[in-house]
Amino acid sequence: GYGGGGGLDVMGTARDLLGVDDLRIEGGGDPQNAKVGAGKYLREDVYLELEQGAQSGSGRASIAVEVSPSITVETATGERGQSSVGVNWTHDY
Repeated sequence: GYGGGGGLDVMGTARDLLGVDDLRIEGGGDPQNAKVGAGKYLREDVYLELEQGAQSGSGRASIAVEVSPSITVETATGERGQSSVGVNWTHDY
């Protein structure tokens, strides 16, 4: 509701309706560069993300798996068959 000055949370409502953990729209005011992304934790340590841009063939799917608290492995595949694998390492000082 609108009570308490909270206002309407459109992105939060859309996130809840779609059943995803993350929902974002990028691209500023240029429709040619617009992208919509949605992500969901399949488990506490596995995150699936789908992204679609305005351009044809710009779709992308990625899965990130947390191997340890400081190491994450990410694989991604695009609509045009391009794929990548990356390892991210973080260290708290």
